[in-house]
Amino acid sequence: MSSNPLDRRSQRSRKAILAAMLALLQEKPFNRIPVAEICQRADVARPTFYLHFSGKEEALLGFMDEVFEQFFAAIEPHLPQAEINTQTITRLLFAQWQEHHQLLRALLDAGLENAMQQRFRHYGARLVGRFLSQRQLGLHDSSLMPYLIDSIAATALAFLMRWLREDLLQPAEQLAAFYDAVTRPGLLAVLAPQA
Repeated sequence: MSSNPLDRRSQRSRKAILAAMLALLQEKPFNRIPVAEICQRADVARPTFYLHFSGKEEALLGFMDEVFEQFFAAIEPHLPQAEINTQTITRLLFAQWQEHHQLLRALLDAGLENAMQQRFRHYGARLVGRFLSQRQLGLHDSSLMPYLIDSIAATALAFLMRWLREDLLQPAEQLAAFYDAVTRPGLLAVLAPQA
């Protein structure tokens, strides 16, 4: 983190806003939380809120970004393994979203599915890129990479959204194993060592 006091203060404000939103989500639905109440709970002025976010929807998506940063930190030690262990990564993804299911529910309730899909594509591209570069793998036809990323991201998001809509009916481990069984064979079939 930067030693600049303004950067540290900005980071504290952002974290306070996100923490306030999460606390308020435990009390009421997203659509009943005004920006003014988030600011009051975070002890920040409205201009400070809008310095960080264009609205409460973007703040909620910002929290989703933080959850994914935690996920990427958790999977980092597993990426260099010699075996292509997608199940460990998948298990960590579902465990992370189980822990933060309230956030995912709020995103769905706020009608942010399109924004979530865009973010999942970004996260998927980052994960696939890191995963493949660790193993020096690629696709037989690199022009198809966006399709692979879309497939992985869209399938993961669809699983997570259905799981949430069904109130986390299946255990995270079971659903992660099923997701891995559905997606891993296709992933392995299209990968090739890079020259």
